Amino acid sequence: MNVTIASNVLKLNTISMMFVQETARNAGECCSKYLHHQQSISKAKGLHQMTSRAQSRKHRGYKTQRNVAAYLQNWFPFATSAGAGSQGSDILNTPFDVEVKARDRVSITEILAQMESRKGQAIPIGVIRLNGMGDDASQYVALMKLGDLCQIAFRSEEHTSELQSH
Repeated sequence: MNVTIASNVLKLNTISMMFVQETARNAGECCSKYLHHQQSISKAKGLHQMTSRAQSRKHRGYKTQRNVAAYLQNWFPFATSAGAGSQGSDILNTPFDVEVKARDRVSITEILAQMESRKGQAIPIGVIRLNGMGDDASQYVALMKLGDLCQIAFRSEEHTSELQSH
């Protein structure tokens, strides 16, 4: 009888061990599936955040173009934003070839190269809206070559002299 009890205890221990092992294996699979699911969610959130940030930057750029066009309408009533993806000047119907940038960091060399590559009759001007600048385009930074600035100033001075002499 003691052998039978010992045999049954051994069987119970074996069954218990198998149950514990199976439970641990299932728990491991569950944990693994859970972790994989959490990683997938995290990746999806990261991708969404990157997409949202990219979309936000694009919309900020379009808004900046509209702000600049609206500001330039004080002197050039038909100034308009060229819109997204347009080749050439970002602002139309002005005597300038305007390149608008809305960024936290800008490469002046890159902007000058872009303006130089489109050089035509219009005077190239880069308009830069750095992070932290609001919607008031009069506060944005304008970038142009000194020779172009002097050319504009000289023309303005000539025009003023002509008006005063009449």
